[in-house]
Amino acid sequence: MEINRKGNYIFINDKWIKINVYNGYEHVRINGKRITVHRLVYETFHQVCILPGNHIHHKDENKKNNNIDNLELLSESEHKRLHFMGNQIAFKGGSVRWHKRIKKWIVSVCSNYKSTHLGYYNSKEEGQQILNNYYSVDEK
Repeated sequence: MEINRKGNYIFINDKWIKINVYNGYEHVRINGKRITVHRLVYETFHQVCILPGNHIHHKDENKKNNNIDNLELLSESEHKRLHFMGNQIAFKGGSVRWHKRIKKWIVSVCSNYKSTHLGYYNSKEEGQQILNNYYSVDEK
C-alpha cells in the first residue's frame, strides 16, 4: 500500500484509488464497497482481518491521522466506553456531555425515567456548574 504526495490517492492492487472523506473519515471504494483508510492501514500492517464487532480507534482522536502507531483494535463496547466516558460527566442522574456536531456541551437530567434538557454550553465547567445549581436548588 502506498499513498501519493498530496495524500489524496492510495495505491492498492496495482492501481491508484482516490481517497474521499465521509463523516470525517478517509475512505476508498474497492469493488463498490466503501472501506475506511484507517481500517485498511491496520489490517495491512497487522496482517489481520477485523471481525464484526471490533473497531479501530484513533488514539489521538484525529480521524485523519492514520499512522499505524495511532491506531488500536478495540471491541465495540470498549470503544463506546472510551468515547462515552471521556466526553461525559455523570452526577446524580444528570449529565454533561459533548455534542460533536454543534460543538457544545449538553446538560440534561433524568428523573422518573424522563429526561429534561437544561441547555447547551461552551465549556464543560459551565455545564457542570449548571448541573450543580440544578441539584442544589432541587434539594432545598
